[in-house]
Parts: sequence; structure tokens; C-alpha cells
Amino acid sequence: GMQEKSIAVLFMDMQNFTTMCESMAPQDMVTICSGIFDACVSIIWDFQGTIDKFIGDCIMAFWGAPLVLSSPCVKGTEAVLRTLRWLRENPHTTGDGTPIGFRMGL
Repeated sequence: GMQEKSIAVLFMDMQNFTTMCESMAPQDMVTICSGIFDACVSIIWDFQGTIDKFIGDCIMAFWGAPLVLSSPCVKGTEAVLRTLRWLRENPHTTGDGTPIGFRMGL
């Protein structure tokens, strides 16, 4: 049956993804997304998160289920802060040099 649990849920996506896709070659977009998603997934896993799904340019992840954590919100917040630091240290741009921005909600 159902169980009530406290969990943290993350939604992360790229800003202006549709516009970027219209101006970039598909292979270039795949290369950019793969590199970014690989790093983000590793960070989420480092903080005991579970990847729920990829929705286009969006990653949905959560903490606290199925792995029970005493502080899922703390783990999720730590993962978001580490991801923001990684993105700042590893900036990505489109082919014309436009910075790729990200939005996150936890």
C-alpha cells in the first residue's frame, strides 16, 4: 500500500532550450546535453538521490525514496549547491557563444 514519506524533489532544466535546438545542429545539442547530464547525474547520486526521469532538457530527481534518508531536503539542497558550483566552474555555451543557463527548483 501507500506510505507517507518526506521527500525532496528536484526539477532542473536548461533556459531557452527550444530556441537553442532551433539554432544548433542536433549532434551538437546531444553532445552538450550528454556532458551536462552526466555530471548532474553523478552529483545527484553522490548525494544519495534517485533519478526519476529525463524529460527533454529536464532532469527530475528525488531524495528520501526508495532510499530512506533522515534528511532528504538537506541532501537535495547539497546536491543543488554542488551542481550550481559545477555549472559555474564548467560554463557551457551555444555555437555562437551564448551562455547556457539553467533553472532548478527543489
